Amino acid sequence: MESWKTSLLAELERLGEAEVQNRLQRGQFGQIGSDRYSFIQEWLRSKRDARSDQRADRALSIARRANIVAVIAMILSAATAIGVAVIHGPPNLNHRLERSGRSASR
Repeated sequence: MESWKTSLLAELERLGEAEVQNRLQRGQFGQIGSDRYSFIQEWLRSKRDARSDQRADRALSIARRANIVAVIAMILSAATAIGVAVIHGPPNLNHRLERSGRSASR
């Protein structure tokens, strides 16, 4: 990297993104289209991209956790249904048919 870019990069990092943006808008970093101006714009773009990547990573992490919670809920639901079936036993078909006035032997 050229020496002016190295020293400019150090200055940009020292100033921070918000201050660099303010100074760029006030024209304190040279003329639009100059190498210096373009380098600063690229630096700002890289900072925005890094934030965007971090947000996407957080969203993915949250989605993964939500999927894990959903799978656990499905497992617990199935276990509960099995537990109820075991406790109460299978449905009594004869009892239901007798109540309706029919017989299971027909």
